[in-house]
Amino acid sequence: MKNPLLLFTNHTKLLLTICTGLTFFLGSCKKDKNTAPATREVNIEYRVSLANPTVKSTVNILYTPTDKAWTIMPEINPPFSKKFTRTIKKGDGIKFEGFITDGGNVNLELLIDGKTVYAETCYNRSFLKEEPKDIYNFQ
Repeated sequence: MKNPLLLFTNHTKLLLTICTGLTFFLGSCKKDKNTAPATREVNIEYRVSLANPTVKSTVNILYTPTDKAWTIMPEINPPFSKKFTRTIKKGDGIKFEGFITDGGNVNLELLIDGKTVYAETCYNRSFLKEEPKDIYNFQ
C-alpha cells in the first residue's frame, strides 16, 4: 500500500502543512484571563424601619461590617440606617437580621452601591433561632 501523502503534489503538501501549522499555532495562543480585580470596594447600607410605625418598638440588628465577623447592635430605635465602605472579593457574603424586642414587624433593606439587593419584612421575630446565614454573596 502506498503512503497517502505521496499522492499529493508538492504544492498541496506545502498548503496542507501550512494549514496544519496555523491550526496548532492559533489554537495554542495564550487566552486572555479575566481582568476583573481580585478585590474591590463597595458601599453598603443597612436600613431598618418598623412595618407599623405607630407601634413604638426597639430592634436588635445583626450585620456583617467586615468579611468575617458579624456584629449585633442592640435596642435601636427605627428608622435606622448604617452606611460604610467595605473591600470585598468574589464569594464574600453579608449577614443581616433583625428582631424586635417587644413584638411587631420590622422591615430590613440592604443596598449595595445604592441598589437594593435584599428586602424583607420580619414578622413577630423576637430572637434568633440559629446562626445567621448570608443573605447576599458577591459575584
